[in-house]
Amino acid sequence: MMKKRATDFCLNFSHTLRSTLERLVHEESGQDLVEYSLLVALISLIATAAMSHLGDRLEDTFAYIARLLGYQLPPDPN
Repeated sequence: MMKKRATDFCLNFSHTLRSTLERLVHEESGQDLVEYSLLVALISLIATAAMSHLGDRLEDTFAYIARLLGYQLPPDPN
């Protein structure tokens, strides 16, 4: 009894997954979703790279301003 229920569940899940994938491949909305996902991934990669580059520059700028104002910066732990 338990084995049949597990088999039925697997067959039902397999059928649902296959029909969903077929629908996404053949419908325009599925393609739009993939395109938007790729666009979001690209934007996030660019934003991450820009922030890491700008982060270093901002740190240097604030340190420069602090030195101009006469603030004694603690030594860098690295």
